[in-house]
Amino acid sequence: MDDEAALVSDLESIVGDALRVVARYDEDGYELLYVREDLTEHTQAVSDAIYENLILEGIAKEYLEDLFGAGELYCTIHEFEELRAHHFVTGQFEGFFVGADTGGRIESRAIKEAVHDYVDG
Repeated sequence: MDDEAALVSDLESIVGDALRVVARYDEDGYELLYVREDLTEHTQAVSDAIYENLILEGIAKEYLEDLFGAGELYCTIHEFEELRAHHFVTGQFEGFFVGADTGGRIESRAIKEAVHDYVDG
């Protein structure tokens, strides 16, 4: 099992069927590691726009860390009616995106730990 498949497997064990999407991005683009079958068409249609938004949010990481003075920013979470989106900035212009159904049992701390374990190797 490769590293990305192991990350997806870990996230599936945390979130279950509520897992919607797992993606990695860097300055060269956005790579979908997992997309739930019922969301494939929509996710592919909005991938470029989501990528641009993630880059912009990542640029603000240092500013937010300075503003709040609470240490390193691990993750931002956007909660919508049907989606909880976790954004992990792991470096300049790079990070991970994990989306899950809002109605599912979502343990944000466990999601954070799985992503950081993957990043830290």
